Amino acid sequence: MKKRLFSVIRQLLIVTASVIGGNILAVRMNEKKYKELQALLKKNVVLCRLFHQWLTMKQEKKSISAYLEKNNFLNVAIYGMGDAGQALKNELAGSRICVRYGIDKRADEIYSDLEIMTLEGELPDVDAVIVTSVYFIYEVERELNKKMSCPVLSLQDILDEL
Repeated sequence: MKKRLFSVIRQLLIVTASVIGGNILAVRMNEKKYKELQALLKKNVVLCRLFHQWLTMKQEKKSISAYLEKNNFLNVAIYGMGDAGQALKNELAGSRICVRYGIDKRADEIYSDLEIMTLEGELPDVDAVIVTSVYFIYEVERELNKKMSCPVLSLQDILDEL
């Protein structure tokens, strides 16, 4: 009888430990997911503000291409070929600014008529690189400065100066 009772208690402890362990794992996974969602939300808020500022600039008849021409940045690359990068490429089309190529970590996943490269490859010389990934500007700027000698411009900084 004692052996049977001990066996039942042992099984109960194993089940209880499994349930507690599973709950702890679920909480940790939820914390990780929560932090990921929080970071994504912050990134999207920054991007929304950027697009709002860009729209306001357009309504005031100010031009990114005029800024680049004024500073003699006629051949540029765009870092970050998501929505903001594609919008910048389209805005500069038809101006005197030549977008030579794009740079993105996900180069092989992006469809564009523009050549998209990664930081791992050789990057041709340009007058400046415009970073549209403004949420990650400091990390991106550090990486680009290791590979290139041209100025690295944040799209946010350009909009602030217009």
